[in-house]
Amino acid sequence: MNKTTHHILVALLAIFVCSSTAICQTPKVKPASVKQAVKFFSDKLAGSNDLNRAIVLRGLESTEDKHLLPLFAALLESGDKELRLMGTAMIASVGGKDAAPALLKRLQKDPSMAIRGEALVQLDALDAISTADLEKAAGIDDEGIKIVAARMLASKGKTKIARGILTKLTESREPANVAFARMTLLGMGDRRQYAKLLRISRDPKTSKDVLIRLLNQIAQDKISSALPMVESMCSDDYAWDVRLRAYDVISKLSPKGTQKLTQAFNATTNLLLRINLLQMLADRDDSRDQIDHIAAGNVKNLVTIVAKFEKARNTKPFNPKTAEKIALEMVNTGHPVYIEYLLTRMAEDIEKDKSAAAFYATPIITYLSSIKLNPRKMTAEHGRAGKAVELLVDLGNETAMKGLWDIVSAPGNSPLKRMTVASMYRSDNDKVCDFVKPLLNSGYPKLRTYAALLLGKHHKPEAISVLEEIQNSLAKKKDPGPKSLINWYIISLYDNPTAAVAEISKTIK
Repeated sequence: MNKTTHHILVALLAIFVCSSTAICQTPKVKPASVKQAVKFFSDKLAGSNDLNRAIVLRGLESTEDKHLLPLFAALLESGDKELRLMGTAMIASVGGKDAAPALLKRLQKDPSMAIRGEALVQLDALDAISTADLEKAAGIDDEGIKIVAARMLASKGKTKIARGILTKLTESREPANVAFARMTLLGMGDRRQYAKLLRISRDPKTSKDVLIRLLNQIAQDKISSALPMVESMCSDDYAWDVRLRAYDVISKLSPKGTQKLTQAFNATTNLLLRINLLQMLADRDDSRDQIDHIAAGNVKNLVTIVAKFEKARNTKPFNPKTAEKIALEMVNTGHPVYIEYLLTRMAEDIEKDKSAAAFYATPIITYLSSIKLNPRKMTAEHGRAGKAVELLVDLGNETAMKGLWDIVSAPGNSPLKRMTVASMYRSDNDKVCDFVKPLLNSGYPKLRTYAALLLGKHHKPEAISVLEEIQNSLAKKKDPGPKSLINWYIISLYDNPTAAVAEISKTIK
């Protein structure tokens, strides 16, 4: 029998089996399961337990499913302030720009200033608010809203209106509002603000949070006139995260960034600071000589290995074999700093060019194969490993997928296998569905649950029976965490999820 005849016979046999049994019928969600899911959400969202409601809503928000927009819009109309605030913060995740009308209504009419302010922040992130509506927002009697609105007006060229609002806010009794108003004015060209901002940055009473927010504002608005102040915030007098952010701002804005970062690199022996400064240098186009010099150092020096990696990563023409070899050296050190460094660069490189990032697959699979995860408690290693799995799935090349398949298809219920299946959920790569389908029949409950959730996310009807089984097994348990996703995927796999969402929305008061 030739191969063609064999394939035809196999296909005919499959057709015969499907036509004579119920195995090949597409599974359907039972109406009773949808009814149970609707009741779960209605009870939790109408209840008085703020923590439970928050857990349920965060679960729904994480799905980013547009079918949920009417439900979140209903939250914004609730008489419960906490529900409105949570809904306002989350609705853009499910609705995108379609959420703008509901957010604008909250901005204009909500009795809570906290909700109005959150609505303005969300509209800004969506770039979905007109200049006219911003001018109205600037008239709201709340300093926080005024500052955000004025800053947005300035970015849209309405500097005269913005300047008037901000000048008044420099007389505020709230030091943080004064600082942000002055920084915005400095960014608009008012150099008289600099000396006062310098005093604010050096005042021990100024919180770390305010300093970081000021640095973020300088970077975002490209306020180069604030650079001398930023440089002063790199000193040991400031908290570690403030200093790192200050160096990052210098790298982004200073014409002497390479010189400043190199001086700082040479002046410190702190390993973590040196690694961060090296990363900033490597991101600059004018620092090749500095990277080459560091890479030529003592080969036993761990910073030197990172510099060699950056040199290989940025050399034109790019040689993936060289980059892979050095990445493996970093993995073999076993040092968590270098694993996290590789994962950070891998995420950036996948975003830029997946084909060029293919070399990461072997080193990161090697890392996963070498770790021993604590089966009794979550550790930092679990976080690194989970991120590694997510990135390998995003990368999606043959080496990455084979390495993951070897973990997932291995017998047993190891912590690495559980973590791998759970972490695959975070990726949108549809290829992983075939990996986890066999786990729907696993004898290990967690593996079955993770597999069902992943398949539910990808709208695979094969998950329905397991989702319904888990729904029933969890029905009497109080913890709402896993129930949110289980019940939502049952609804989303039903023929008409819109009707179920409408029914839930009616219960929100």
